[in-house]
Amino acid sequence: MEWTDDHTDEDQGSGSDLNQSSSDLFKKLQEIRKQKKLSLESIAEASRVQLKYLKALEEGNLTKVPEVYDKLFFRSYLKALGLPEEEYYEQFLVYRRSIRLDKTTTVFNFSDGSRENRRKFNQKNLLYLLPIFVVVILIWVLLRNTESIDSRASAQVNEIDVRDVVARLEQRQHATADSDTAAVRDSLRQFNLQIRGLKRTWFRVISDHRDTSEYMLPAGNVITLQAYSCFEFLIGRADGLSIKLDDGIFRKLGTDSTVIQYMLVDSTGIVTKRFLSPR
Repeated sequence: MEWTDDHTDEDQGSGSDLNQSSSDLFKKLQEIRKQKKLSLESIAEASRVQLKYLKALEEGNLTKVPEVYDKLFFRSYLKALGLPEEEYYEQFLVYRRSIRLDKTTTVFNFSDGSRENRRKFNQKNLLYLLPIFVVVILIWVLLRNTESIDSRASAQVNEIDVRDVVARLEQRQHATADSDTAAVRDSLRQFNLQIRGLKRTWFRVISDHRDTSEYMLPAGNVITLQAYSCFEFLIGRADGLSIKLDDGIFRKLGTDSTVIQYMLVDSTGIVTKRFLSPR
């Protein structure tokens, strides 16, 4: 969308009021913290939120805070100050919406193998439909010939029940499709992925491009996931998790708290890993 210069004074006034109210919110919270003689360092230690993110929150600079964590960090900050959440959280959400654009990104990652499987699947469907089409044509020809036969002929022509023919063909098609599906599943081998929490970390995982799950994994806990083709991850901090494939060894994903924006893991290991670049 492209904005024009035809903004009204009312629109400009509402934007300045929003900036003023957000500035007042963060100034008020900073004053409350100073009145309670609390340092950001002590709040960081108590809430386990990194100091640099607390400073950014108190300055109202949400662009320096990971988007998946900013609301959780603000609640932890309010709790450390001993303030009621309902009094300040709604103001924070209004300010957050003015900074961050609501967006939903769907990433489709089709491998060459997936394209080949879809091509084969389409070819099989065509092979299933072709016999039905041929039978329908034959039935139509037979019906036309039947109508042209002289009704005075002594030989009696038995009519073909089209519904019975189609029903038998559909049964045969379903039986063939079921056997093919079972054969494909038997040819795939499911593999295991173990995930160990090194620090309390949130992550989202998509198994086999279909099933999506979210976890908040505490330090020391281990979970096991299973898939036939691959896993796709969004991870809140790289140094919070380590992973192990089947009988391998645990490997750390990073050395600092950088967000892993996208990571693809298949049965051979990590295929792709992209970190969120600092702004």
